[in-house]
Amino acid sequence: SQYKIESGTNISTMVTTRSSTGGELRERKTTDYDTPSKSNKRKTSSVATMSTNYHDAESQWANRTMEAKQRAVERDRIVIYKRPLTTVWLFINVTYRTFASYAAWVYRHRNVTVLPVILILVLQYNLRRFHYQPVQDWQAEVDRNTAYFMWWVGLGVLSSIGLGTGMHSGMLFMFPHILKTVLFAEGCGHTNFDSRINMWNAAITGNVSFECGAAAGAAPATWWNLLLKLAPAGILWGAGTAIGEIPPYFVSYSAAKLGGEENEELSELEDASNGDVVTQMKRWMVNVLRRFGFWGVLAFSAYPNAAFDLVGICCGHFMMPFLTFFGGTFVGKALIKAPGQVAGAVVVFGSGTREAFKAWLQPLLPASYHALVVSKMEAAILKFQKINEGEGPEAHSFFSFYSNGFGLAQVWSLVVIGLVGFFALSCVHQFAKGRQLELDNGYLDKKYPLTVREDIHHKKNVTA
Repeated sequence: SQYKIESGTNISTMVTTRSSTGGELRERKTTDYDTPSKSNKRKTSSVATMSTNYHDAESQWANRTMEAKQRAVERDRIVIYKRPLTTVWLFINVTYRTFASYAAWVYRHRNVTVLPVILILVLQYNLRRFHYQPVQDWQAEVDRNTAYFMWWVGLGVLSSIGLGTGMHSGMLFMFPHILKTVLFAEGCGHTNFDSRINMWNAAITGNVSFECGAAAGAAPATWWNLLLKLAPAGILWGAGTAIGEIPPYFVSYSAAKLGGEENEELSELEDASNGDVVTQMKRWMVNVLRRFGFWGVLAFSAYPNAAFDLVGICCGHFMMPFLTFFGGTFVGKALIKAPGQVAGAVVVFGSGTREAFKAWLQPLLPASYHALVVSKMEAAILKFQKINEGEGPEAHSFFSFYSNGFGLAQVWSLVVIGLVGFFALSCVHQFAKGRQLELDNGYLDKKYPLTVREDIHHKKNVTA
């Protein structure tokens, strides 16, 4: 036989043969595998090696998956009532790591975090030593406004940061301040007086007395002018309550971020077969927050909502962006709820507006209900007057709120505390499990290198 290979043929070669009887030439195509070469041998060897590596990778990945499932079962036992020491240690560990990372961030950005604070303190110190009357007057005004800001924002934070156990600063300080301001403005006949002095030690002890300013050109003591005068305190107090809602959100957000696994309680909550009343209420709240986001948070924060801690926990669990959560909370509490409460309190505490309000309610309510509303208004005024005079109950703490017996408000407060406590404990568990998940993943990555997954991915791409 004679073979003739055409030059330039890569995929196939043309092979010419002559029959034994001397007949005409016949052409046929033969593939590269008909004439094995070194490149073909290397390709065949590479494919065989890839197949072997793929099967080895599949086996190792199966072992890793099985061991990961076993470790997931062990992580489910990391709860305070089954493994208390492990749970507490993991929670402390992840808390320390979190704060250490924040401290490191502050140190790395010290030029924009620490340095401005030092400069402000140095400037304040030098201004106080500068004996020039206009400068001293300006410094005194800055000090007064700073103290005013810190007082009302701090009271707002204390009112909401306790996860249902905070100080009732609205009943103890905000509404008595409104009453004192309204009554004094009605006595003066105008609003030209400084009500900012009713703060800190003066407000706590009740030893404060306003001084009427000049009546010439002063704004009269109308409902609108009183609202404008009291609105800054109300807005600052509302902003403080919004800030106090950050810890529940932050704890839940961090737990969800560290967890990395599907939340079983959320799965049960979203199961349509579970139809009890409490679950339906939770599901409704979750659906509202998921669907409306910012507007849902705003709606839940725009009225006195004793269960708003649960909203923060829910938003954190779904990893809602911080600006969305805090923006809705701030607008609802600082710009809607608090000013609305101030406006209502001015109506109730002002003698003229109170009588007008009574007359407006009379045709709308039955006589018995009208008398009940009027009696409640008079009782509230008397209560806040006693607080201003230092004769009211010293309910400055959580425990004293329950010292006069249990009513509907106390029972509801305990229910909220119980729910928030349960969620807080679940967040602790999630923190601990999240940290253990990080440790387990590190161990598995070391035992089963990530190249196992890369081999499988490469093989799938080749076969495709």
